[in-house]
Amino acid sequence: MRLDEASAILLEMIDNATAPVLHLVHPKPASWTTLFGAFGKALNVPLVEFDVWYSALQKKQAEGSVIDAKEIPAIKLVSFFGAVGGAGGQGIEGFTGLSSLGTAEAEKSSATLREMTSLTAEDADSWVAYWRSAGFL
Repeated sequence: MRLDEASAILLEMIDNATAPVLHLVHPKPASWTTLFGAFGKALNVPLVEFDVWYSALQKKQAEGSVIDAKEIPAIKLVSFFGAVGGAGGQGIEGFTGLSSLGTAEAEKSSATLREMTSLTAEDADSWVAYWRSAGFL
């Protein structure tokens, strides 16, 4: 979800809430391959299946060196990745594992959410360009 869309959705939800609980989650999630394939291409690194990557991350965590934690920040999030994807990558539908949250009520409250399109490789490319311009990469 793009930041401008998320902020517009929140404002619309405040003004038009139709239920006591509304999920701010993308109603048309992008696939792992779409976004991470674009990241891989932009960063010149290969795309691997989630379960292969997650297993390697778990192995690095088990080895447990301070250097690994600094060089591979994702090690700090192993529990999170396990919760959303699991060892076999199940739950990575929409790559976040959150696509099973219903958006019907939220979409009633927000035209922006209803009209959203799925994230694309171009979105991922723009994020990488921004990260580079900000000195993050």
